[in-house]
Amino acid sequence: MYNEISMTVRSQTKASRYLLIGLIGTALMLIGIALVFIEYSHYAWVLALCFIMMSIYVYNRYVGSEYTYMISVDSGSPTFTVNMRVGKTIKTLARIDVYSINEVRCLSGRDLRRFKSKRGVTKYPYYPTFNPDRAYLISTRSTDESADLIIEVSDAFAKELKRMSGC
Repeated sequence: MYNEISMTVRSQTKASRYLLIGLIGTALMLIGIALVFIEYSHYAWVLALCFIMMSIYVYNRYVGSEYTYMISVDSGSPTFTVNMRVGKTIKTLARIDVYSINEVRCLSGRDLRRFKSKRGVTKYPYYPTFNPDRAYLISTRSTDESADLIIEVSDAFAKELKRMSGC
């Protein structure tokens, strides 16, 4: 028997798009300065390159990304998987056994910005929205790694994950 529950999330706000446009505009302005003022061209080219790299990061992380969260139940134990799609490329970011999840709780926007993982625990932010209003914290502890995953899912999906993990 094979059963799967999945949810796909894209960015919910336009703040990341505005940030991307601002970064690209600043890079183009710096390239123009480098072409006009020859004596400052070295600094302007370096700064323009930095802004281009930041815009590529913002595009890949927030604007062009799509996250898919899946709970798949095979004949064995259930598995929680996080996939990220940018363009045609799909990457599996996390694959965890549902029974190793210790905690599933909701974080509001303020709690999310203030949240810090404990010492020795790795924090993985797997959400596409620049500043989400609400996200869910999934804490997992195993012999290999202790991790806190932050995902942006619906309440029904989070309740199902909490029910299956038994926490």
